[in-house]
Amino acid sequence: MLRIYYPVRPLVVNQRWGDNIPCVKDFGLPSQSIVSGSDNFSCPIGYTKLYEKFGMEGHNGVDLATGEQNVYAACDGIVVEKQTVPARGLGLGILTNEQYDFGAFGTHFIKIRYWHLKSFYCDVGDKITAGQLIGVTDNTGYSSGNHLHFEGQLIDKDSGGHPFVPSVKDTIVGTIDLEPYYTGIYADDLPRLNALYSTLVVLLTKLLAMVKHH
Repeated sequence: MLRIYYPVRPLVVNQRWGDNIPCVKDFGLPSQSIVSGSDNFSCPIGYTKLYEKFGMEGHNGVDLATGEQNVYAACDGIVVEKQTVPARGLGLGILTNEQYDFGAFGTHFIKIRYWHLKSFYCDVGDKITAGQLIGVTDNTGYSSGNHLHFEGQLIDKDSGGHPFVPSVKDTIVGTIDLEPYYTGIYADDLPRLNALYSTLVVLLTKLLAMVKHH
């Protein structure tokens, strides 16, 4: 089963997958303004829903409140996407090494995307371990304030091994809600927890050896 660790600390959710809160005025113009609507259906006068501009019926990820702070990898994988144009939002896409069973959605790889970053600590092709420092959050691209856009996009591979986004019913442009896969553990705790686990294994091995010799 896919295990997702919290990429930032603390985990404060501003917007969930499927929500339709942001509204925009003068989309794509220098005078563009983005504000939060009062609900999923309404906007202030002069504004329209932002996600419909991208052909989406709702938010394709979860928005996590942040300052300017470190982001840690939520699972193992390889960097397959790196967006470096600030106007589009700096971001990373890390593809899992294996496929997972997503129930009604089928069996797929998944690309975890981290968006609205300020800077990166990895490049395309890098192998990433859960808990590894990968970037710093900011407010780049279509954003109304500092936060991390955290997204899970289902991925298949063709006969040549090239990844693509499959057409899967009830997803939002191929994305699913990651919340059912949260472990409740912060990714930046993993190095410490892994070291503790290794220490316990060594101690247990020594203890069993002592019992065996007696």
